[in-house]
Amino acid sequence: MSTLGSKYCKISARAYDRDKISDLYQMPSKNPQVSIRLNPEEFRFLEQWAENEFMNPTQLVKIIVRRAIAEQKAKTNQSPNKDK
Repeated sequence: MSTLGSKYCKISARAYDRDKISDLYQMPSKNPQVSIRLNPEEFRFLEQWAENEFMNPTQLVKIIVRRAIAEQKAKTNQSPNKDK
């Protein structure tokens, strides 16, 4: 039996029609991308944090960034000195 996916998520090829297997893979996103560099200690911490949350580091970073953006938007919208 062949499997698809990473070591964390294996999908049995028997569970799907061969035509549907290609549907499991999405085309690369056209969304903007950001690349960051972390020192090894920071990355190890991020990996452990992500593992504790049952995620990979990329997923965790997306959540962290989304929360930071939401907080910043809330601060900006609450600011009494808006010049609009």
